[in-house]
Amino acid sequence: MRKSRNGFAAFALAAGIAGCSGQLVGENVGGEQQWLCDIEDGAVVCTVAMPAAAGEIGAYACMAGEERVTCPPAASFEGIAGLDELLVAYDFGDDFYALPWACLLTGEHQRHCARDVDRATAALRSEPTPSGDPDGDGGGDYTPAPDGGDELGGGDPELPGDCLPASWEAYFCAHATHEYRSHGVDITFPCDVFDASADFTGLALASAGVPTTAGAPSCHEGEWAMREGAWRDAVLVGCMDLNTEILVLCQQAANYAPTAGVCNATGTW
Repeated sequence: MRKSRNGFAAFALAAGIAGCSGQLVGENVGGEQQWLCDIEDGAVVCTVAMPAAAGEIGAYACMAGEERVTCPPAASFEGIAGLDELLVAYDFGDDFYALPWACLLTGEHQRHCARDVDRATAALRSEPTPSGDPDGDGGGDYTPAPDGGDELGGGDPELPGDCLPASWEAYFCAHATHEYRSHGVDITFPCDVFDASADFTGLALASAGVPTTAGAPSCHEGEWAMREGAWRDAVLVGCMDLNTEILVLCQQAANYAPTAGVCNATGTW
């Protein structure tokens, strides 16, 4: 479990969040669809095979009780095996049903939505602490894990205390480093890799030209954990309007790692 998170996340559990709606084009895409839900690492994760609408952004959020076909309906996750045990284990209770869903479009036509009880529990039970990279060394802030951190060293980064793109650029130095290293990739991302104002389309096109390094491990698991974790964190603290910026920052990390020769881009996320 994450040891320290920003208490700013508490407002994300309120019934009415002002000014934090995610962008979505084509809400009625898909029609009747079968959502499949399960418990994964302290989170309820629901997926559905549903194609993206024209112009739809690859990251979006669903507020509690929001009814549209691109959001998991209550019937799909209430009563799933292990849910009661999960809420008891984290002493989370009915607050779970007020959490927003953090959703990503993955592959060609898969939607992946999560309510992360682990992240939310840590966020709501911690005090705000500074974030960023005050020393300018490209490492970001780390909170060492009690078990000594991930297998290559380094702990879990603090969340930004606001929704300013610059704050999330600094967060990504630590977040991307932590997730890649936790999945066997020996890398430390420099902060100057991240520019939330960059063009996503150009970055996506550039990803097709990243090099391959013989003998390097796959980037896949670290990349997926980075993408999913970053958007869950942003949604948790109410920064849903940063969906484009988060996708940009994720793609910058995903392009940098294989270019640096530390891992190889494999498969689709």
